Amino acid sequence: MITILTYPTNSGSHYIDPDYVGTNTTGLQGRIKSLRDGNYMTLNSGTPPASVDSMMEHISRFKYYLKNNSYSNNIAIYDIWYLPMIRGTVNGSGVITAVDIITYGNQRFRQQTGSSSYTGSARIKANGRFWKEGVSSVSTTGSVADISISAGSDGYIDSVSLNSGGSGYGSAGYVMFEIEQAAADTYPATPTALEAADTWDTDNEWLNGSEDTTKVWPTVVGPTSAEIKYDQPASVTRSQTGKKYVKSAGFTKWGIELNYPPMKADDFKQFHAVVQAARGRTTPFLLKLNPNGNHILWKTLNSGNSANNLRLKDDVDVSVENQVILLEGLEVGDTLNKGDVIVGSNGDNNGEINTIISTANANVFGEAKVRLAYGIRADQSTGDPWSTAPDEVIVTLTESEFDYTIGVDGLYRMTVTMELDEWK
Repeated sequence: MITILTYPTNSGSHYIDPDYVGTNTTGLQGRIKSLRDGNYMTLNSGTPPASVDSMMEHISRFKYYLKNNSYSNNIAIYDIWYLPMIRGTVNGSGVITAVDIITYGNQRFRQQTGSSSYTGSARIKANGRFWKEGVSSVSTTGSVADISISAGSDGYIDSVSLNSGGSGYGSAGYVMFEIEQAAADTYPATPTALEAADTWDTDNEWLNGSEDTTKVWPTVVGPTSAEIKYDQPASVTRSQTGKKYVKSAGFTKWGIELNYPPMKADDFKQFHAVVQAARGRTTPFLLKLNPNGNHILWKTLNSGNSANNLRLKDDVDVSVENQVILLEGLEVGDTLNKGDVIVGSNGDNNGEINTIISTANANVFGEAKVRLAYGIRADQSTGDPWSTAPDEVIVTLTESEFDYTIGVDGLYRMTVTMELDEWK
């Protein structure tokens, strides 16, 4: 635009005097024509009134709405371009009987639902504020009309419709509504530096023994060796002739002893903290089997198949059969061998680890049926995951006591014993 006459002096180049009508090239009419013709900025969406005269008439009727909602307490051409104008028709009883859009504006009304996703979200202000044509002050009703405003994901208003007319909108004529975002953003805004400074992680995951993958044994220093112990409890009796009778308890418990190299105090403190947080052998946590790429636990106790992340082909009802399972997800040519270690949510209270004690070659469908050393204790569903290359197991400390030594070199030394366990 070349000129925008200043209100109230009519001599500057920034604001419009709505009382100075002008012509197609001057005054309010000239400014609106420039806006509609796109000489200022293109109107975003919708179709503006058919003529400059019509557009100017409506804007003139509600100049106080524009003035009081502007950014400068004067009417700038930017306000006419930016602010949407939704008009309501009022009957003699003060009820809205129709609504239409005078100008669509370029103001956005949208709700943020993700880091870069939005949905249109616009409504008539719930506070009941409205502007009567030619009235310089805002009015309020206690019975707000129910008006639906459609906005696209870009936030620009597309259409408007009347559901119910409310009441209290004064004498017959027209009113202009104020508009707001209908719903608050559901995606959290990025915290300021000050807000971030007041966000503390107090490791609340250690307050109970339930499943929480953030309860992890430290990996800042890896063990140099590990000793594995299998305990398979059984009761033993002997007859008077010396014959031995053994009855299996039906479960196994695996234990691990980890030997650590000398470490600095800062590294040791991480282990020390977890031992304290776990309350000794009270709280289960995860032991990573491949810390820093150094896999020493059950490293070779699988068949090296191309596919290790498997799933159950059929449901498992432990009241019927709890040791034989049919797995899928293998490649043709893969084999599950005796002695392979396998992990699944089997409720065995042994870190969910079991051992395959039969050999099976995958069929053309990538399926293999195997027998487990110990029965599954919880029903399984088709699709439940199993893995022959476990990366972590659930453990607890074996003892309530925890010993370590510190030498004259200032380095800490420790050996830690754990047993495979379950979330409590």
